[in-house]
Amino acid sequence: MLLRCRSILATRDRFQKCQLAIAMAIALLSASLPFAEPVQAQVANPETLWEATMTAGANSNSVGYLSAEIGSLTASATFSLDGTQYEITGIYQNASGRLRLRMADQAVTSHLQALFVDNGYDLYIDQQQFAIEDSTLRSGNSEFWWTTVSQLWQDGDSIDIRIGKDIYPPTIVNGPQLVSVPPSDGYTFHSYIDIQFEFSEPVTVTGDLRLPIVIDGQRKTRARYRSGSGTSTLLFRYTVSTYEVDPDGIEIVADILNGSLVVDAAGNSAAADHSEFPAPNIHTIHNDVTPPVLQRLWANSSSLRLVYDEPLSQRSLLVQSFTATAGERIISIDSIRAVENTMRLTLAEPIQAGESVTLTYRAYSGRLTIRDFHGNSSARFSDRIVENLTGQDLPEVTISYVSTDQCVHNGSSLCSV
Repeated sequence: MLLRCRSILATRDRFQKCQLAIAMAIALLSASLPFAEPVQAQVANPETLWEATMTAGANSNSVGYLSAEIGSLTASATFSLDGTQYEITGIYQNASGRLRLRMADQAVTSHLQALFVDNGYDLYIDQQQFAIEDSTLRSGNSEFWWTTVSQLWQDGDSIDIRIGKDIYPPTIVNGPQLVSVPPSDGYTFHSYIDIQFEFSEPVTVTGDLRLPIVIDGQRKTRARYRSGSGTSTLLFRYTVSTYEVDPDGIEIVADILNGSLVVDAAGNSAAADHSEFPAPNIHTIHNDVTPPVLQRLWANSSSLRLVYDEPLSQRSLLVQSFTATAGERIISIDSIRAVENTMRLTLAEPIQAGESVTLTYRAYSGRLTIRDFHGNSSARFSDRIVENLTGQDLPEVTISYVSTDQCVHNGSSLCSV
């Protein structure tokens, strides 16, 4: 709606009357519109209700008691909670270490204790937390009682006292610490290196937390967080890889744990300062880097056996790595299994008595699949010849011929019958 007076076409008197009429119309219109009432801003209770640095002194009213007296800090001894003013008259510790908080008004003590709990307030002395919800009220007195503490403050001791919410970051109190026990000769391939940190309070891991470590003085890698979220101890694990060697032990540089991914129950990120990890011989890495060597090869009517000079890993074996032929006939391999240092290839069709089989072992998808438990791959071979001398399924005791030019035997005579 547009309201205006056209001064060009109206006399001054008519123009003034028109303006007055418009003003009255706007006033009536405004009075009829439903305007929202102003909202009062809610002021949240602060993180800190009261704090002071005080000096412990003997309580003149109770022999044997120590007190952190308010003294001249009268202005600092009052605080406001939910719009009500409260006054602290003293914080005390008796000879056995029990802490007490005394209020000026005995009548508000029980009510105030509930407010503290509901708003997440606790007592902190030198940043040590004393949960108010775990405290009791002294009968007939305006005091909270906290748990007994081991430290007794003496006359003249300076004490930082605070009533408030948890604003202190969790800290590392122990670690990094090696908790996995290596073999006497150090860690080897696929060994677990477990490292833990102990925090000042229970913490929660909120992301992909990893711990950088240094192997062999130069190669940097990371141990992954493994367990402990919700407790005060976090565990990291590193799995030793193939060919890794570190004769003087792994190292962890100081202050490299990402504390932003570790929080306490109040959401405070950890102050992850920690010492460096030394390199004693206890966590050296002595990996076997010698590949397994084929020593002999034999056959019966249903399988081929390959014997190596050390135990083999079943995890990496693939039938696709092997080709077996008898003359023009290609023999399929049904399965493959490693037991100790012997590998058995089960054939899809039998070998006849006196029949020779040619076996080839090659890389599959770019990887050699005969490996020891340290990840070392055996050398490939081509056209190894083995003859079935038994002709029946008897215990395999006959060692057949393997061509000398293909045999690696470390100076022994295992290549001939």
